Amino acid sequence: DALAVIVGLLSEPLAKYPRLSEKDILVTQLVLTFIRNLLCIDSVEEKMGMRPHPEQQNNKEDLLQRLFQDNVLELVLLVAQHSNEKAFKNDASLVLQIIHQVFEGFQPSQLFEDSLSSNAEAAPAKQSQIKSEKTLLGDGRRKGKAAP
Repeated sequence: DALAVIVGLLSEPLAKYPRLSEKDILVTQLVLTFIRNLLCIDSVEEKMGMRPHPEQQNNKEDLLQRLFQDNVLELVLLVAQHSNEKAFKNDASLVLQIIHQVFEGFQPSQLFEDSLSSNAEAAPAKQSQIKSEKTLLGDGRRKGKAAP
């Protein structure tokens, strides 16, 4: 798969961090620029007034899902965390553009509501897990007390 290969180009340079060569920094910038350009395709088409074909309407959603599954967004956040350091200082605006493209079209309230609903769905599973852990711990304590 092409996206995995391209992102895989970063494994060697990032393994050398913080001793990155100029080539390593340029490879990182190239991959980040590629990711940004992939995310910008829909925005450019909309600004030009082009209507996407029906099969292309979900391209950005599919791309975002793929970037998330392949941990590419984790990688972008990792670079963002180190953007004040010398190696990634020039990438700060590029990372900001990527983050902007990821969240473009979403309202903050929508993200908040989606977060609440996903937490509410996960809550019963967590509560049952906590109950079972308490049961196990309670049984262990009782057994421990029974022993001399």
